[in-house]
Amino acid sequence: MAARFVAGEKTAIQVASLLHEGGLDHVTEEHLLQRLLRSQEGKVSLPPPLARGAAYIVTGKAAPGNAAGYDMPAPRPQGGAQPAAVAPLWPASHRQAAQRVDKEALDRWGFSDTRFAAQRIDGRPAVQITSRRYGAIGEQPLYQLWEFFPRQLGVSLSVRDTMPEAPLPEVPAPAAGLLAHLAAAVPEARVRSDAASRLRAGTGHGLADIWRLRTRDASRRVPDAVVRPETEEEVGAVLRAARDSGFAVIPVGGRTNVTSATACPSRDADPRPFVSMDMRGLAQVLWVNPEDGMACIEAGITGVALKDALQQHGVTMGMEPDSMEFSTLGGWISTRASGMKRARYGNIEEMVVEVRVMTAEGVLWQHNGDASAAASSCGAHGGAVGGGT
Repeated sequence: MAARFVAGEKTAIQVASLLHEGGLDHVTEEHLLQRLLRSQEGKVSLPPPLARGAAYIVTGKAAPGNAAGYDMPAPRPQGGAQPAAVAPLWPASHRQAAQRVDKEALDRWGFSDTRFAAQRIDGRPAVQITSRRYGAIGEQPLYQLWEFFPRQLGVSLSVRDTMPEAPLPEVPAPAAGLLAHLAAAVPEARVRSDAASRLRAGTGHGLADIWRLRTRDASRRVPDAVVRPETEEEVGAVLRAARDSGFAVIPVGGRTNVTSATACPSRDADPRPFVSMDMRGLAQVLWVNPEDGMACIEAGITGVALKDALQQHGVTMGMEPDSMEFSTLGGWISTRASGMKRARYGNIEEMVVEVRVMTAEGVLWQHNGDASAAASSCGAHGGAVGGGT
């Protein structure tokens, strides 16, 4: 029996060391216990009573001010050098509400107030970003960027007046009776049928989509309407209306796809009316459990808003694709997205514990929100993992 206690404590020390090396500064008894109870290839690594005792002993030894602490090396930068200060690309001022305030550009990447403009500044040609959204380079003349094009790419540039934007093309009227069906499912103010909303929802950021938008080509079919639910119940109501009334629904988030994933099929292929469901109305972090490295997050939250929300709890998801200003959690999950910190945190499929899916018949939810039932999927790096709603 004594040998089992010693082996249990040794295992607990090893697991706690892995958590600490993974970036978790303070390992609590409950967190360590959950890790020790994880099933490994169908077998429990430690019996629950022994795991509880080992977690209690090891975390007690690691308590501040206890001279009997166990040996866990503190994480340090590679090569022994201190990391240099880095200015954040995503300003803290763009908090959770930013995604509902900032206006996205329709026919190009980015926000409507931000573009590269070629102009003469102090008599010299330069490229300038038209907003202060990106810190030090905002509204500053970038002379070297101008010089880069002819020197490195062999492309000659000239400063000219800004071309006026052409009006949006006309789109066909929505299918008869469709708007009434949608207004019965969600408040009428969140049902849109204007050209800009429908063109946005039916296109992505692939070259073909951007070209059609820039040239105002409306030959391709667009959704009949766009609906923006803000609760799970409203999502269900729209899906039930689709089932009962015979229209199709395509979910859309940040519109950063490059594969025409949100495009409507031609009327020859599918004559049903099509509705785009804008998921950005569901954009809340419902709860965060830092000890277990888990969070419950709605599918429509954008990457920047999610990063800011989790930062308030002292955790990170570690998922930072280039599109994170616009792309959403639901989009990441549905496309198995990857990010710049993949080597450290993994891809999205390695972070997801479970998803809650709404259908016209009701909710699909594998573990019904029981975090312990899915504990083997939980990351050990101290970052919150997400379940989309």
